[in-house]
Amino acid sequence: MKKTRLLGIIFVLSLLIYLVFLAIVYTVFSQWRLLRSTEVTPISQIVTPIPITSTDTPILIDTPMLVDPTVTPTETQLPVESMLPTATILPIEEATPLPTNTPLPTNTPLPEPTATFTPVVPQVMAQNTVNIRNGPGTNYAVIGSLVANSPMPAIGRNDAGTWWQVQQVDGSHGWVAASVVTVEHGGSLPIVVTPTPSQPTATSTPVATPTPDATATPIYQYQPMAWYADTNHGLTRFLGSISDAQGNSVDGVFVEAQCGSYRIISNPSGPVPWKGESGDWPSGFYDLTIDKKPIPCKWLLTVVTTADKENVGERLSETVEIEVTYDSSIVVANWRKNW
Repeated sequence: MKKTRLLGIIFVLSLLIYLVFLAIVYTVFSQWRLLRSTEVTPISQIVTPIPITSTDTPILIDTPMLVDPTVTPTETQLPVESMLPTATILPIEEATPLPTNTPLPTNTPLPEPTATFTPVVPQVMAQNTVNIRNGPGTNYAVIGSLVANSPMPAIGRNDAGTWWQVQQVDGSHGWVAASVVTVEHGGSLPIVVTPTPSQPTATSTPVATPTPDATATPIYQYQPMAWYADTNHGLTRFLGSISDAQGNSVDGVFVEAQCGSYRIISNPSGPVPWKGESGDWPSGFYDLTIDKKPIPCKWLLTVVTTADKENVGERLSETVEIEVTYDSSIVVANWRKNW
């Protein structure tokens, strides 16, 4: 019984599958037939040809057109010129005449540059500090000194050319020996005649030289000579020369500079070594550079003795006050030894 029922179910399912298959085949076949039956309509059936009548004039290609000159053009027969586009004639503008040539201005020659003449100033300079006297000879008194390597204007010479007259910083005149200095541009200097110091003659009565008073004796062993300041914005510096009453250079002398509580002592004057430092200064010359900038102050300078350049042993001169400013910060200070 069960077997018969199972066979019936299998039969029904097989029949359903077969019917579905037939339906699919029928559908595919119908679509195929529809596509086969669709045809493209020829172009000749769509476009209606336009009949060409006998009144139409055939167009001749690449055939020149012949025009009968005896035939008068009518409304139906237009001349060839009318078939061409009408050219618009533009007015021709008259060219603007060029301006007449204007003569170029004559080149005015530039003025010749005037050469600026810089007058040459004669000057003397010494390698070592030398004496400046009030006349051309060693028999004249010493009134100052020419610092080594410091040029000084020369304004005259003696007749023999052995002495040069110079102008000091304060404007006073003096003389230096030509044998101890070099001169530049001194050939045009005038000859200056200086009276010879008076000497007693055989016929004259000797004049007794007055004995100087005790008050005339210098108090200090050294005294200041020829002080002046120079413009410099890069250093605070004191320098100068030290010589005796006869103008001879003096070495081994110390100079102290003081500003408030600050004190500093120079190396000894001249070529005198000092504890490992070479003494390469000229004879009698000292140099005390404080700083590489101006230090405005009323500085006090004194000639002193010292054993260590820190402590002053003895003061050998009066104290001189020199004001240093931003505009004048290099001071030349010369000293003379009295005994």
